Amino acid sequence: MANKNILDPILQDKFRYHYEKAKAILTDEKISEILHYTDSKENPFYKAYLSPCVYDLTAGAKGTAKTFTRGIMEALIKLIKDPNENPFICRNFYKHIQTTIKPACLQALIVLKNKWGIDLIDNFVVLREQIDFYNGINTTPQSIYFGNWENIQAIQGFTLPDPNFYISELIIDEPIEDPELSETKPEKLQQIYEIQESSLSLLLDNTIFRKKLPVGVKPKCKFFYNPFDPNHWLILNFQNEVAPYDNDMYDELIENKFYQAQDSDFGHGLGIIFTGLSREFPPADTISEIQRAKWNELKEKNYRLWMVTVIGVAFLENENTSKFYLRKFIYNQDGDYKHDWTYHDNIKKEIKDGNIIALCCGLDVGVVDATAMACVAVDKNANLIIVNIIPEILKKEIKHNKKIVVEANNNTAIAIMRTWDDELGITKIDDNNQDVRPTSEFASEYIPTLLTDNMHCIQAIRIIANNQNYPLNCYMAIRRDGRNQDTGAIEYFGIENRQKFWINLFESKKIKFCSGTEFAIDILAQQVIPNGETKRDETINRNIYDVINALENACSGVYRIRQEQENELN
Repeated sequence: MANKNILDPILQDKFRYHYEKAKAILTDEKISEILHYTDSKENPFYKAYLSPCVYDLTAGAKGTAKTFTRGIMEALIKLIKDPNENPFICRNFYKHIQTTIKPACLQALIVLKNKWGIDLIDNFVVLREQIDFYNGINTTPQSIYFGNWENIQAIQGFTLPDPNFYISELIIDEPIEDPELSETKPEKLQQIYEIQESSLSLLLDNTIFRKKLPVGVKPKCKFFYNPFDPNHWLILNFQNEVAPYDNDMYDELIENKFYQAQDSDFGHGLGIIFTGLSREFPPADTISEIQRAKWNELKEKNYRLWMVTVIGVAFLENENTSKFYLRKFIYNQDGDYKHDWTYHDNIKKEIKDGNIIALCCGLDVGVVDATAMACVAVDKNANLIIVNIIPEILKKEIKHNKKIVVEANNNTAIAIMRTWDDELGITKIDDNNQDVRPTSEFASEYIPTLLTDNMHCIQAIRIIANNQNYPLNCYMAIRRDGRNQDTGAIEYFGIENRQKFWINLFESKKIKFCSGTEFAIDILAQQVIPNGETKRDETINRNIYDVINALENACSGVYRIRQEQENELN
């Protein structure tokens, strides 16, 4: 970087030498090479660079070189090619300039030197509000200036130091944040967007439209953004006029890795060009297999974010879109859990100490498919605790005979119940295969309870339990809203209320998973409600519903108790 004695004649000669050498290297062909950041034979960045359109939009995920190549590199190219140019970069917050834009400028200078033989590192000085460029010809340095939407009025008093200087390049970087994941409160974010929209004209008037530009100099207002929010004014009022998100764009982004469209008549002839990028757009050697594996994982866990981050299109909830209705409560933007859902306490001790107020098991009977079992509990804090889950209680090799399978299901279910009671310290099985209750308040009052939705199974299990002198209650699980067949009470645990039940638990963080049951979190997250519908479609990800049905059968025995406990706490 240039030292403080910038007026030293020797230093000026050095500036001029590096500048003229760089300018000689920077032919149109070389610019095309520098901006060709893709394996594709086509060069959309260079096409956008040459476009006469004033409005220049580039949308896509992080890592697609929007800011670095189209923003910083082109700004540096303009400084070198035009001794009167002074690009202006704007972001939502000033801290982003310090942490992103300035380091990117320095990195770009290193790339220009090491890769392209353009060594101008010593010609630049980094200041708080700008980065100065000394070409050894002008007495005053050109600059890349910085501004932010939060202090947009300050730009009204902005004056360039040389009367020949001008700004023809306004770069607006990352104006859109994910409304679901932003650290900024939604009301503050909306306020920022309103400031952006209302002050765009002022920003343009004080930068690229401030003075008449020389013949041949094209004014440019560039927007680089992640398409997180399809309702942002930039997408609604600009992008949608030339490149609305639709299946054509989606298909081209998958096949060609980019999408480009232009309308020269937009804005009374100002013109607009849009370039959309998928995460696969950069050269293949810049993408690791670990990254690709992460994207595939993201697609399974957070489809909305995968669309934005990898395909590079705004996630529109239209009639063709299905909703993974629990995912936003479970995962964050990186596909990791938002919360630690693990139950760290010793459930056996919790039962002994009287902190558990209800316990119930559920059975989802399968003859062709899996028979799953689950055990859930409710504690004094109204947490639902997933205590045990067995996705398939029978070995697959016995499933050739229906009668054997049914009998094995029933006997195995009771054996598992008794084993769970023993492991939880509720009962001990003596030498005569009898259940002995240990001395605890919960154990003395608790009657093992199993809920399923198959009446023939219920009858058979009752007989087996009676023959074994096992004090088991086996009832019909609640699967719909209406009157309970056993108690006569009106129940509200139909499919829509079960969906609300899970939403409430994850949203309020009132659900915990004991060790070995955490896999059910991802299973629950795979439930889909088709857009326009109110109920989940169980033909989508069909294999998850053995475990979900077992859990919901168990929960139907405790959901009312949990709700009453929560009401009492509140």
